[in-house]
Amino acid sequence: DAEAAVSSLIAGVSKDFIFSVKRAGPQSHESNGAAERAVRVIKESFKCLLMELEQRFGLALVFDPTTIQHALNYVSMAHNNFAVVHGSKRVPREISTDSRVHVDTFALFGSLVLGEVPDSLRQQNPQLPRFIPGAFLHPQFQSMGTVIIAKVRMGQELTVRKFVARSIKLCVPIRVCNDYGLFSTLVDERTGRPAVPSLPSEDPVNPHFHIRS
Repeated sequence: DAEAAVSSLIAGVSKDFIFSVKRAGPQSHESNGAAERAVRVIKESFKCLLMELEQRFGLALVFDPTTIQHALNYVSMAHNNFAVVHGSKRVPREISTDSRVHVDTFALFGSLVLGEVPDSLRQQNPQLPRFIPGAFLHPQFQSMGTVIIAKVRMGQELTVRKFVARSIKLCVPIRVCNDYGLFSTLVDERTGRPAVPSLPSEDPVNPHFHIRS
């Protein structure tokens, strides 16, 4: 539906990929159903991401084109990471890379991870450690790498760089990085102070389990 509006949205949001929007044939019921379910899952996942950030961390996603692109890439790649392809036992990312996807290579959008520094950055600064802290953005398309944004020391200065880490290490308890312009802090209108999350971030006894009200 509304192909022109869909094409316009895709063109405006994405800067990294080239998409073509095609109308499916009238008898392609199975493929049409799978595509519609995928779109519905991505829309619902995006809403869940916004709610998670608000209720758990008291944060809102910054609505600028670059951040929205990262967030949509995140929910789309989440689908590629975990949704089994119709008629197959593998997920889309495993098919495109011919490699097995491991759960520990995925994290919450914007959360703190340790990313492996690529050779391109190490050539500019051989003194960089193997892993540096940064914010998880999304898995790399058609790759087993992970796109993160981090502060990288170049000479005497720290510069913000987005790069593809060959591997990542998850950090617990989960902490969202608010240093890269991805989020804004929600304010309680009654007090004028930062809003208190309605859900505690972690179980105080076991940080791997979330508290549910």
